[in-house]
Parts: sequence; C-alpha cells; structure tokens
Amino acid sequence: MTALNLFALIILMVAGISADSKFLMFWAGANAMVVLYALLGVVQQ
Repeated sequence: MTALNLFALIILMVAGISADSKFLMFWAGANAMVVLYALLGVVQQ
C-alpha cells in the first residue's frame, strides 16, 4: 500500500505542476507526510 501511495503522490505532484494547482500541490504534500509517517512507523517496528 505504501508503494501505491507513493505512486499516487508522484501522479498528484505531476498533475499539480502541470495544472499549477495549489490544491493538488497541498494534497500531494499531505500524502507525502502520510507516507513519511507510515515509513517511520515501519522503521520503528
């Protein structure tokens, strides 16, 4: 699921840059925070 989230994050980042949409950039940033938190959780386990 983490790989899927990362894939979605990349798509959102590309869409945000191409559309110059601040909302998509914010959503991509939020997804990045979730992915990093999930990765930290896995490392701690």
